[in-house]
Amino acid sequence: MRANRFKIWLSSPTLACPFLNFAIRHTRISKAQRSQFVSTPGGETVVLGTYDFKAQRPTISLVSLDSGQVLRTFEYDSRHQGQPRFSPDGKGIVYPVREKGLDNLWLQPLDGGPGRQLTNFGSLKIYSYQWSPDGKSLALVRGDSPSDLVLIQNSPGK
Repeated sequence: MRANRFKIWLSSPTLACPFLNFAIRHTRISKAQRSQFVSTPGGETVVLGTYDFKAQRPTISLVSLDSGQVLRTFEYDSRHQGQPRFSPDGKGIVYPVREKGLDNLWLQPLDGGPGRQLTNFGSLKIYSYQWSPDGKSLALVRGDSPSDLVLIQNSPGK
């Protein structure tokens, strides 16, 4: 098996989250189906959160939808949360990083430069984010997931 190719399975043309799996063969994806992936503005390359089992660390892979070839792999901050996406200009990959219970967006440039923090929120988690079509505005769904722990025990002798 060749480790640098992806097999892409689609159970239907309208499936929002296709199942991706390492494999030898590649299934050609139509232009209409390409919109289901987080891809470059031209739609020819997708960004996927992957895992390097040999190095035992998360990675980000850029994969050609035409050939299934892995074009490039980056280290993926182990604090990542959520799906990686291309920046509006297509020159970087953006993903949420969770640190001390709060999330901020980070940018990994495609030129291999060091990643950098894009937002500086002091609270809450990022559940979803999306840029406007012109790339000038960013919409975020942020919130918290409060939980309480209650200990209930029997009192001796009662």
